[in-house]
Amino acid sequence: MSQQCALVAMKASCILDCVSKNTASRLRSEQIALHLALVWLLLEDCAVSGSQCKRNRLELVQHRAMKMVKGLENDTSHSNRKARKVATKRPLPPPDSTF
Repeated sequence: MSQQCALVAMKASCILDCVSKNTASRLRSEQIALHLALVWLLLEDCAVSGSQCKRNRLELVQHRAMKMVKGLENDTSHSNRKARKVATKRPLPPPDSTF
């Protein structure tokens, strides 16, 4: 199970890389929306599944994602404020006793 969870964390990290490299053709708010749709679902699945994942690996991916969101704080456009609001409403579920 830990190998499966490591793959989930690696997929989440790869998705973050793709999202952050896609700045030329998409608005930052669109990148955040894409991130929310893909990465958070992977992280929640891994956290809820009860596998023996390392919580620090999940937190590292979450921290990286939140850095992307915090990069929007200085931007005052309506779409970016909306993306920030949605992103901060989706915390990881609480850890179960297996972590």
